[in-house]
Amino acid sequence: MITRIIYTELWQDDFFISLNSKEKLIFIYYLTNESVNIIHLYRCSLARISGDTGIDTPIIIEAQKKFEKAEKIYFNSGFVFLKNAHKFEKYNGEKNEVSKLKLFSRLSKSILDWYNSLSDTPMDTPMDTPTMIGSINHKSETLKHKSIEVWKDVP
Repeated sequence: MITRIIYTELWQDDFFISLNSKEKLIFIYYLTNESVNIIHLYRCSLARISGDTGIDTPIIIEAQKKFEKAEKIYFNSGFVFLKNAHKFEKYNGEKNEVSKLKLFSRLSKSILDWYNSLSDTPMDTPMDTPTMIGSINHKSETLKHKSIEVWKDVP
């Protein structure tokens, strides 16, 4: 079980304050549901959100549009990307870096391309090492070339 922390400053955030009560619940749901992972990119269906929150699908779709327009949360083909979550969660250590790479390796090219178009740190951008994450296809390559270090200093 992963513990999710919601910073109390959320209640003072201008965007969050502007949301109605159902939108606030949906926003918090996206931040805290059991599918959230260390890359902040996960699959979550409208039916599941509606079932878990009791909020009708049309209201969820309107909230999604609002979240995307505000550049907070993005949606594509059943996937959710929490744009700024990495600023609030620091997953450190070699095991976490390997886990991140495993999660990215399971995504389709179209979802990776979508992620790269939105992310502050695209998968195909060299960061701290000359090895490019997007070129990693096998665990052995990841460990052999120490590619896991590329995420070490991500803000």
